[in-house]
Amino acid sequence: MKRTETNFWILVVFTLLLASCSGKLLVSGGASAKASKGPVNIYRNYNPLAVSHFIDGTFYYLKGDFAMAALEFMDALRYDSTSATIYLALARAYINLGKVENGIKNVRKSLEIDPENREAIEILARFYEVSDNPIRAEKEYERLLKIDPKDIELLYTLGRVYIRNKKFDKALKAYEKIVELDSTQAKAIEKAAELSLLDSALAKSARYFGMLLKLDPGNLRYTQALARVMYFMKDHDSCFVLYKRLIENNPDNPELKEDFAELLLNIPEDRYKSYAEEYMEDLLKEYRDRKNPYIIYALYLFRNGRNKECLAFLDSAINRFPNEIEFYLIKGNVYDRLKDYETEAEILLKALEVGPHSVRARHMLAVVWDRLKEYEKCDSLYEELLLENPDDHLALNNYAYSLAVRGEKLQKAYEMVERALKLDPGNPSYLDTKGWILFKLGRYREALQYVEAAYKKAKENAEVLEHLGDIYMRLKKKKKAFYFYKKALEIGPENRSVREKLEK
Repeated sequence: MKRTETNFWILVVFTLLLASCSGKLLVSGGASAKASKGPVNIYRNYNPLAVSHFIDGTFYYLKGDFAMAALEFMDALRYDSTSATIYLALARAYINLGKVENGIKNVRKSLEIDPENREAIEILARFYEVSDNPIRAEKEYERLLKIDPKDIELLYTLGRVYIRNKKFDKALKAYEKIVELDSTQAKAIEKAAELSLLDSALAKSARYFGMLLKLDPGNLRYTQALARVMYFMKDHDSCFVLYKRLIENNPDNPELKEDFAELLLNIPEDRYKSYAEEYMEDLLKEYRDRKNPYIIYALYLFRNGRNKECLAFLDSAINRFPNEIEFYLIKGNVYDRLKDYETEAEILLKALEVGPHSVRARHMLAVVWDRLKEYEKCDSLYEELLLENPDDHLALNNYAYSLAVRGEKLQKAYEMVERALKLDPGNPSYLDTKGWILFKLGRYREALQYVEAAYKKAKENAEVLEHLGDIYMRLKKKKKAFYFYKKALEIGPENRSVREKLEK
């Protein structure tokens, strides 16, 4: 670059910086400047050596020579250590050099001098976000929002961070604020609709999907989502009308027809049942080579307790789709309901021939082997699952519970359920398992604490109720024990174990 060009660009950068910072580029050089009255010459307000090094540093920065820029900014700070702008410039240079910790240290120094420096707060917020510290990131982004509460881009960022921190109510408010500021922000309306649905605010979710359809009337996804919300709101007539319209407009869309069939089969009103079954029959004829209609109908038969029909239908589906594991898994569930565990085990082994790596099939088979008291096979399968994925909390819990029921390796069982609860805190099944292990260890009062916590979340679980009865019996509170045994028997009248305990 020629010398004249260099001088020109330095002059441009210096002029722009002074103009944009309005006196905040570099702070006053001393007390004499504060004491002076009347117009002050700009060159008296800044330490000239600090200005010179800052301009040189900025020049190097623009060239991409961040190492030289950092040296110049450090020299500038020797002459003026009270400038938020210089600290921030040095921070940027360090970050571009990959020295992030040094960069953040200087960002913080910049904020000590100018606590409302938007760029510094944003750098700090992004640093916390990428450093996997979303709680601190959230606080910094909230600081930014106080400075500019109408910044739509910032509200989007905060919404994303709130979701990451599982603060869905705050995320919803952030997206709703965006919609309030600009009712054409489809992405924000969509997020507000989804979060409302997550919060079970169905009417609100429907309103937002309605807004989306006004912005984009032909959008299939929005119409389908609104129809599903109507279904959850038990407004089945509106759901039906919306789907019929969708299918008329998209007659060659098999996924849409399958989705409609699934909803139809789940509508409880009698007036829809015959139509739903006829629609399903037509769908099976129209799409003989698609597996999804077969899965939908098989699950419908299973849910309605039509076991014989379900098994016959599954056999025909397996003949048509011999390599589709889902049919074997549904068939396994039918035999599980029939308590024919040996046949279930055979079906699940066939499923694993089709899909050897299926985690779901192996989970189901481990439970069946446990019921058949084939503990060596059961334990081996759990060990295999946990070797593949040490964070498989379902395998951790089920293996732990199996050992607890047997009264074996209780310390190992306790460690496994602890890990399961760390991965899925508050899961009632896992709380019950932990309580039952403590019961087996003779720690009855601790056991009560965890099984009661499970009961609060799963009051209709017969196993949890029986466990509460057993614990109260050990604590010599027979009246309470019988209360829970009776409740367990109401839910599971075939439970011989509970009946015997009540008869003693």
